[in-house]
Amino acid sequence: MSETLKQQIVVENKPGAAATIGLRALANSKPDGYTFGLVPVAGTAIATVTYKDLPDIHKDFVTIAGIADAPHLLVVPKSLQVNSIKDLIAKLKDNPGGHNYASQGTGSLSHLESAVFLDAAGVTAEHVPYKGSSEAVPGLINGDTSMMFDSVSSALPHIKAGTLIPLATAATRRVPQLPDLPTISELGYDLKADNAFVLLAAAGTPAANAKILTDAVEAALKDETVISTLGKLGIVARFTAPDEFRETIDHDFSVWPRLFEKLTTAPDTKTSK
Repeated sequence: MSETLKQQIVVENKPGAAATIGLRALANSKPDGYTFGLVPVAGTAIATVTYKDLPDIHKDFVTIAGIADAPHLLVVPKSLQVNSIKDLIAKLKDNPGGHNYASQGTGSLSHLESAVFLDAAGVTAEHVPYKGSSEAVPGLINGDTSMMFDSVSSALPHIKAGTLIPLATAATRRVPQLPDLPTISELGYDLKADNAFVLLAAAGTPAANAKILTDAVEAALKDETVISTLGKLGIVARFTAPDEFRETIDHDFSVWPRLFEKLTTAPDTKTSK
């Protein structure tokens, strides 16, 4: 984008509170097109349940472009001795209440994906939330938990090492890094979660300035080096025009918060070690 815009772009990380700190800073930035933010759509939608008085993604921002998907994989430990979704479901049915699943944390997309899948498959498992993948994956590999939806970047090294077995992806399309791996929806279960990321600017940004940024994003996402570099991180580069991407925003904000609210009233969670 810097090459197209002929200007340096400075990245300022504002982590914390499920990305809502950065979201608030972006909403309060000067709406001139010189500040824009990278936002995880599903995660931000889920955060609206926990964090109150957040900026309204529909009213307080201008959509610049959808830029990428960071899909999750359903993985199981090698020790579970299953190699397909069918095998996993059979094992869960054979031992009701005897299995649990890891997630990146209560209310994370990883948590909700598991809940949707288990419900669609008609089986149960107990939720064990961790503080991110770095804590969850070692326990999964050791067999402390039986399954997890995790990011491609986190799971892929362990898949290559043979300690984790991938069964499917939650995305609507197969992931380029594992082209033979089916999607869960292909297998007949109602789960589609692309984990899309979008660039937003503050509401009031002039349309002409927003268009300049949109065009720069589109040019950047045609660059083979950019595509390849993101791919190595488990991210699928995918330019989506602002009007079209609004459909993704509307979908995620209608689905994930409602599901999280439903789950928080269900006694399916215990604390991880």
